[in-house]
Amino acid sequence: SNIELYFGARGLKWLDQLPEFLHQVEKDWSLKLVEPYKRLSINFVAKALTDSGEEVVLKTGVPNPDIKGEIAALECFSGVGAIRVLRADKEKGLLLLERVTPGTDLRDVSSDREATQIAARLMKQLWTAPPIENDFPRIKDWFDGLRSVREKYSGGTGPIPIQLFEKAENLSEELIAGSTEALLLHGDLHHDNILYSDERVWLAIDPKGVLGDPVFELCSFLRNPRERLEEGDMSQLLATRVEEFSVELEFPRERILSWGLAEAILSASWDIDDKNEGWRYGIAIAQAYDRLLRQT
Repeated sequence: SNIELYFGARGLKWLDQLPEFLHQVEKDWSLKLVEPYKRLSINFVAKALTDSGEEVVLKTGVPNPDIKGEIAALECFSGVGAIRVLRADKEKGLLLLERVTPGTDLRDVSSDREATQIAARLMKQLWTAPPIENDFPRIKDWFDGLRSVREKYSGGTGPIPIQLFEKAENLSEELIAGSTEALLLHGDLHHDNILYSDERVWLAIDPKGVLGDPVFELCSFLRNPRERLEEGDMSQLLATRVEEFSVELEFPRERILSWGLAEAILSASWDIDDKNEGWRYGIAIAQAYDRLLRQT
């Protein structure tokens, strides 16, 4: 299971104790769990009702920096462009969230141009200065992960083409050095993490919480949904989206492409041990960005 893959024996122990834990949460927080959501990955997420009959969502996972970061980020966003946290316990990896109705995601918007514009407007709402005291990672911390690939392959780059990998190393260093703004970003803002609310229009869910250049935020959206890019003309779709973001957010096109290439290789590096060889997709995206950069 994903739980075992990510957390080992600690994850299996958490899973074993989950029913008892949830029963205790229902008592302590005066909730009634209704039904879990489908397509769960490494967290347990379920619809629930409060004592007063309010429809809410309970989310919990193995206590780890990611779920703590999610809670902290949502608290910083304060419901502006993101779902509201109603209650949380960082140490237990537990949060109670507003329920978004109908909760359809951005994949349901058939016009790619319209979806990109919606995402751009949402990003402008979300980005905020972080609190002075915070534990959020910086984009630089994420890109330090490229070094672990070098270590793993004795200075090489494993299945990732060395020229692309070196380009990603150089671009990320330049981009990070040249970033003047360190805003709190969502960190994983793609179509599945943007839901429609009858009351509050489009809202972000599942933030990672990372500090840095807002242009970096576009990368996850640009390379999703995977099947749409793989089935169509990848380079053309990326170019169209980049142009749309450049106009909406007034970011330089070359900077978006450069971040895109660097982040695609970072994503590939995270998937090197993935049995499904997810790194192949990251490489394909990076190659498409490389072609576009050569044309600028």
